Amino acid sequence: MPFFKFDNKKIYYEITGKGPVIILHHGFSMWGKDWVKSGWIKNLSKDFTCLIFDAIGHGNSSKPYSIDSYTVESRTNLVIELSKNFGWEKFSFLGFSMGGRIGYELLSKHKDKLEKIGIISMHGYPPIRYREQFLKRLKFIHSNKIQTLERALGFYNPERPSNNIKALSNSTEALFNWKGAEKDLINNPIPTIILCGIKDSLFKTTEQFSGLVKSSTFLPIMNETHGGIFHRNQYVKDILSGFFKSKSS
Repeated sequence: MPFFKFDNKKIYYEITGKGPVIILHHGFSMWGKDWVKSGWIKNLSKDFTCLIFDAIGHGNSSKPYSIDSYTVESRTNLVIELSKNFGWEKFSFLGFSMGGRIGYELLSKHKDKLEKIGIISMHGYPPIRYREQFLKRLKFIHSNKIQTLERALGFYNPERPSNNIKALSNSTEALFNWKGAEKDLINNPIPTIILCGIKDSLFKTTEQFSGLVKSSTFLPIMNETHGGIFHRNQYVKDILSGFFKSKSS
């Protein structure tokens, strides 16, 4: 299995396809192969070099004890280091759910590295605003009901390596340190597309946040849920493929 060494941690990755580069970041409690199982790589690898990987604390990647390894900033630095490792001076990025936060951080701190960016089902407000929501998540995690949470989010996958409770807990608690990106993207120059299902509990905040992101387009996806927009919706895959292929957006 291919691994990338990052700050004394092992990161599992796969590269598929040829053409301009897209780095894809999965959501909480998922792994990189979810992009394959759900048809994203089949769609995108026809025209792009696609890098998928298991985020820290997920799948086959390292699951360190230090909470500092799980911050949005650390996850973002990993994306930058992956691009440097393969000699990619610029790349496009596609992030789902948790991966969407990494997208906003990239737009905020590393826009010089980006060609285009797609964000699915996430806003860029500080997670501390929604502390109660994340405390409920932690309660689920510590009560060994993580599969119940995954099923509710549409993320459950029996083929995935068993999730590590401590790693998921650290992934959640580390979010409280992120200040968000609402003040940083008023002058965003990077073509950006943000999508969210109207049946997603994050729909209103994602739509609202998109209004703060210059050079962005927001697309509401009818009759779609948080997990469904990722796993089932071919229309969303086609929209994003067209976005990344277009010369201007």
